[in-house]
Amino acid sequence: MEIRKLLSGMVGAAALLLSTTVGTPVQAAAPSANITIAVSGDAVCLLPYNTNDNLSFGVESNIYQGLVGYNGKMQLVGELAKSWKVAPNASSITFYLNPAAKFSDGTPVTALAVKQSFTWLLNPANHLVRTALYSVISKINVLNKETVQFVLSKPFGAILPTFAHPAGAVIEPKVLSKGVNYLCANPIGGTGPFVFKDWVQGDHITLVRNTHFWNKAGAAKVASITYKPVADASARIAGLETGQFQAIYPVPNELVQSLKGQPGINVQIASSNAAWYVAMNTQFGPFKNVLVRQALNYAVDKGTFIKVVWGGYGSVLHSPVPPADAYAINAGNYPYNPTKAKQLLAKAGYPHGFTSVLWVGNSTESIYAATFIQQQLAQIGVHIKVEPMDNASLSSSIFTPNAKQNLRMNFSGWSASTGDADWALRPLLATSSWPPSLYNLAFFGNKTFDSYLEQGLNSGAPKVRAAAYAAAQKLAWQQAPWIYLGVSDNIWATRSNVKGIVVREDEVPIVYGAYVQ
Repeated sequence: MEIRKLLSGMVGAAALLLSTTVGTPVQAAAPSANITIAVSGDAVCLLPYNTNDNLSFGVESNIYQGLVGYNGKMQLVGELAKSWKVAPNASSITFYLNPAAKFSDGTPVTALAVKQSFTWLLNPANHLVRTALYSVISKINVLNKETVQFVLSKPFGAILPTFAHPAGAVIEPKVLSKGVNYLCANPIGGTGPFVFKDWVQGDHITLVRNTHFWNKAGAAKVASITYKPVADASARIAGLETGQFQAIYPVPNELVQSLKGQPGINVQIASSNAAWYVAMNTQFGPFKNVLVRQALNYAVDKGTFIKVVWGGYGSVLHSPVPPADAYAINAGNYPYNPTKAKQLLAKAGYPHGFTSVLWVGNSTESIYAATFIQQQLAQIGVHIKVEPMDNASLSSSIFTPNAKQNLRMNFSGWSASTGDADWALRPLLATSSWPPSLYNLAFFGNKTFDSYLEQGLNSGAPKVRAAAYAAAQKLAWQQAPWIYLGVSDNIWATRSNVKGIVVREDEVPIVYGAYVQ
């Protein structure tokens, strides 16, 4: 945790930051082994530049690499870059490539290839959801074959962790002509330890070992990885017990203890930076009124939510930025107080409550959480209809302009894959981030809040950024565009002979280091 915070805080310093060697020493392994991991849903799109969800990013992490990235411990490391240098005023960043780096077909990774890849990402004609993440890039200079410089349109204090985001993958330029739709379904042109074999939507995604992977230290230790979408938690557990699956994620909180006692199974529990909340569409009906939004925060018992829904594996959220992220603060508290909630509703003009609809994913865990929230709100006269959807349908419904938007409430979780307060706040609450641009599902719009985000981004000085993001968090807490719930723990399980699988703090399952003893 401290390593990540330190590196995030150093962005903009005039220091040369040397990277950590990619990968770990190859361990004794069964190179012919095949790993199947059951996950709670299917991928949506396997093109990193157009990916919205962590399960898709988890699959992609085996196929693609960025210039820098985060390892399984959420430590910033070099991937295709061996080192990098950030300008003193955070107005540019220069990467020095590893000369050994190659795409999966053996083509060398050059500074020109990096430029072409990011130029395609930044092209508005491609309508990619991650273009906005890198929109601060104004020019890309090829200084020599192994050196590429990104010039920014303005100082951007979060530039290094932004490049470490999974969407910062470098893709072989010659495959980009196949187009967005093709690459979403056929993730090719990467530099990672695995290559794509096939994707039967709703059934499986299979990757096979990249026998020409450029970094021997990080080479795959199994022959293949298969991702199996299994929405039903009990089916994931049963498959692990019988050996059908070698790993599962997530593990239902209520089944952790029973799994821990079983021979041949290892349960892993780790902290996360996943903030869970209910976004309320602040441009619609009752949710326009801040008193209503605050009332709903008092109406939900967050501590009981964590005990009942998560089995105690988590903590109450006290800010839109979870404690693991750089510049997080404790912004306040909404203690459980249904009497106060009713008083606020009456003051807002809703003495008898109202009705609304809550969108939620169709996994067992998500439906359970939504049902708890439904029951809590019913006690203050707010009657909620829960509408579960599969990942693809939910994503399609959400990313619609507000004028055509049917979203009223949405149960969501967000892990900032940059580990920085900027990406914990800006995509979720900035006015410029309303869907379909980004993920401001509350359609929250506040000019003062936006100005705090700008102050944080326009400086590389940690003290300036800390003050700006603290003010932004306090304002978002008071305005309550969300029902703030909690920060969940990551829980996954493997067969005891399967090692090397981790789930990062940002909820991305990292499987490329898996091996079988």
